[in-house]
Amino acid sequence: MYTMCHMRVRVTNPLVFMCVLRMLCVRGAVSAVVMSCVSRYMLGMLRVLGVSSSRVVSSAVHARLLLVPESVHCGNPYALQTDFLRRAVWLALDARAAEGAELGRPLTPEDTTPPARLLAAFQAAPYDYVNRQPHAFSDPENVQLLMVYRTGRSRGLVEAEKLLQALHTQLPSNVHVRVFNDSGRGFRSEAWPQFRQADLVLAPHGSALAHQFASRIGTAIVEVANSEWNACFAKTSVKMGLRHHLLAHKDRLASNDQLHVEVDEVVQLVKTIIHEALAEYAARKIPVGK
Repeated sequence: MYTMCHMRVRVTNPLVFMCVLRMLCVRGAVSAVVMSCVSRYMLGMLRVLGVSSSRVVSSAVHARLLLVPESVHCGNPYALQTDFLRRAVWLALDARAAEGAELGRPLTPEDTTPPARLLAAFQAAPYDYVNRQPHAFSDPENVQLLMVYRTGRSRGLVEAEKLLQALHTQLPSNVHVRVFNDSGRGFRSEAWPQFRQADLVLAPHGSALAHQFASRIGTAIVEVANSEWNACFAKTSVKMGLRHHLLAHKDRLASNDQLHVEVDEVVQLVKTIIHEALAEYAARKIPVGK
């Protein structure tokens, strides 16, 4: 992509970037967001931040001023960046909840948070806004397990149906199993509230795990992967205060890059994670929802 500009400014802090962006928007100085590679997932993420797809371009650019947010390697964002995105997602979800929107309905343009309102919400929120929200496993009588169901194609679980049945029948009654059907279309806005409510997420390695940006502190992520794949989601989890468990072995690959799992092994791991997380939460003597 060819870019010509009179001034190029590199901005590291996302909040500073939003402040500058708001100032320039008020002055009518911003016309587009430039991306070298545009995908449905990226457009969906920008929409959460209040940026319409009509403002995104990936062709040659001529500008007087070019703002360049800090970029990072895959799976190695700054904690400030992950916190910024999680806040943006939660603000959009809170707006939906206030309007009585049903769980699972895809986000519409009306659900997104415009940049000006997003910036105002960031400025009004306390510095520990994320930490003040209810942590995962805060309600021992209502543990939410979200299984990302992906079969029949690359990175799908061959034993997905058997695993789902085992989770329904072998877990304690206080564990409630939900299913997110990953169609492989990249960004799925209806996954945001499901990931936010989940105490534990079980998923194969893939783009669906990027929705972990909506997860609460303490959420357990069980990722099934091949040992040669990028551990990007595990690295991001650490920055976000999540509990990441990686089931990765070279012999897990089946035909067409699908994954095999030992159903009993996964169920036992899930039981252990839930037991340890609830015991740890109880030991801290934190009231439910705090």
